[in-house]
Amino acid sequence: MNEYVRAYTRIESRAERRGSFARLYAPWLVLLTAAAIFGRVWNQTQAVRLADELTRLQTEERELLQTREEHERALIGLTTRERIARVAREDLGMSYPSEQEIVFLAVPGNAAVAEQEAPRRVERPPGGFVEFLAERLRGVVNREAYALSTM
Repeated sequence: MNEYVRAYTRIESRAERRGSFARLYAPWLVLLTAAAIFGRVWNQTQAVRLADELTRLQTEERELLQTREEHERALIGLTTRERIARVAREDLGMSYPSEQEIVFLAVPGNAAVAEQEAPRRVERPPGGFVEFLAERLRGVVNREAYALSTM
């Protein structure tokens, strides 16, 4: 009988060890399962939040690009030569200069350049007031650059 008692004792100790294993590790398994479920839910929540934010930002980008295109079209309309000439004439009171209003200035210290370039009558180009002013300014800048380069 001793053998049977020993065998029974071994079986009981194994059963106790198995029971203690379940008591020891079951809370950890439940905790890990809960953490995994929580992590999965949190991950999905963050993905949905980021997708919503991405959609909002893409919509905002589209709206800003449309606004930019509208502003560019408005700028093109405001910078036409005809409009600039009209604003200069009507709002600023500018007009084409007469012969008496044109003044030629000599470059100080470089009389040779001033003598070489005699004043000449400038014809108005057929393009309009803006082209006329642009041509006049180019001429003045070229004469000044030539005078400064020969000093």
